[in-house]
Amino acid sequence: MKDYSYCNIVGKTDVGCKRSGNEDWLDSFECRNGLVAVVCDGMGGHVGGEVASHLAVETIRKFLETNYFDNPRQAIIEACDAANEAIIDRTAEKPELTGMGATCVMLIVRDGKVYYGSVGDSRIYLVRSKRITQLTVDQSYVQMLVDMGEITKEQAEHHPRKNEITNALGLDSMKPATVAEVPIDPEAGDCFILCSDGLSGMVPDNAILKIAADQQRMSQRDRVDALINLAKKNGGLDNITCQIVEFAVTPSQVGAAEQKKKKNGIYAAIIAAAVIVIAAVVVLLLRKPDTDKNSPDNALMTQMSKPNTNIRNFGDTIRYVENKPFLTLTENHTYNSLEIEVYSDGKLVDTLVDRHPVKLGDVKFFPKSNVTAQVTGDKMNVALKSGADNGTNLTLTFSAGDSTFIYVFPVKLIKSSSKQPNTVTPLAPPAGKKGPSEPFIVDNTSQPDTPATDDGNDEQPLEVSINVSTTENSTEITLSSKKGTNTATQLFTDYAIGLISERTNWYSINCRDRRTCKIIVNNKKVPVRNAVISIPLDNAGGKSYRIHVKPLSTI
Repeated sequence: MKDYSYCNIVGKTDVGCKRSGNEDWLDSFECRNGLVAVVCDGMGGHVGGEVASHLAVETIRKFLETNYFDNPRQAIIEACDAANEAIIDRTAEKPELTGMGATCVMLIVRDGKVYYGSVGDSRIYLVRSKRITQLTVDQSYVQMLVDMGEITKEQAEHHPRKNEITNALGLDSMKPATVAEVPIDPEAGDCFILCSDGLSGMVPDNAILKIAADQQRMSQRDRVDALINLAKKNGGLDNITCQIVEFAVTPSQVGAAEQKKKKNGIYAAIIAAAVIVIAAVVVLLLRKPDTDKNSPDNALMTQMSKPNTNIRNFGDTIRYVENKPFLTLTENHTYNSLEIEVYSDGKLVDTLVDRHPVKLGDVKFFPKSNVTAQVTGDKMNVALKSGADNGTNLTLTFSAGDSTFIYVFPVKLIKSSSKQPNTVTPLAPPAGKKGPSEPFIVDNTSQPDTPATDDGNDEQPLEVSINVSTTENSTEITLSSKKGTNTATQLFTDYAIGLISERTNWYSINCRDRRTCKIIVNNKKVPVRNAVISIPLDNAGGKSYRIHVKPLSTI
């Protein structure tokens, strides 16, 4: 499988505020044809629309996983044709579904280029350099009027017939998917948005731009949630689906730095010299005033003097208790990233995500003599030893590709208090591995490793653990809003369940009413660590029900 670490996909679908069911569906996956993202919006009534969108997405995935095309444009056209035939065949088998169909937008990343196509009025936008461009053209009645010059694009957004489309999957007369003649060369920071008209019809382009371009303050997941929430705030008249395909770096430049260094040694030497000068300045900044006792040692100096060095300073001072972990590093295999949870005064204050596939064993700390780092599986708890100097910096470094990354954390020792925050014991380490000797301090009263119990009086917990067997393909879990005793696949909560549908590469959730939620787990794709499914609750003060999923082979 090719490396697509230069981009990431996050998507979500929501029932909205007015509909009783969700007729949208989405998926993203890797196959021989590339990295694929797809969104479909069903039509033909509640049952027919839901069947059509799910069938279309599933057919497209299966078709692209089993058929290879030299030209990704042809792959998009043929996959849409296959989905069209699948819907027509299903209608023939079940006449009660007559009239069902679906729109479709699809994007394929291959060889560093983006190919895209559409059927119907679902859209793909590109957000680049604080500008938004609608890449697809709606196949609809009002778009036809716009093309003829009879109405403006602004008038089309409020036209009484704006929901009438002129092409869809499921029609005998379906026109082939409209596919861009020339693929796009993505740039670092590019954000492609695939969405149903439940988003584009409720949120104006400039508002989509404002949220999607806010990459400094909001994560990719946060921006997807914000777009869906804004559509709901504006009325949520239809189901809402949003999928963001974002490029962390320019694909064409991956590996280019190494080639430049080989071709131009003089240029590389100049860069290295400049970095050494910058590193010397940073060393002076990191030194504790009036003493050289805390100067970085030679190993840190060597790290800083490497070409392509990225130095990132954490803005706030971390207040820590000696020998108590205040950093947790996690290898996230799902997104090939390193997650750094930062705790101050025993409370989580920030989570940093570095989009590089980093191994915990490759992370180095300075000053090394002051640090204790305890590894359990894909997690590492980091603390400062007794006697470590107060008011210094903790620095961690690692390399990814031809770049070196340095994180600098200002730290300050605080005295241990008799009133400590509640503690949660870390997950038990796998056999043969030594686990942390101290519990990790968090501001949380849940015990994720303790299944919920019901004694008839106590409130049922909002965090549980579920074991799944990797010898089975999938596990179906049901969450019900009523009293009951949890089992391996049946869970209960005291609160109403939020209306939401979501699909990732290892699970899908479908909460069609406020009483019951179905969760399907792909057992073979569950991350070894940090596999958590979060389901929103409606009357719990913004809390979510969290299910910690553990593959049986790792327990």
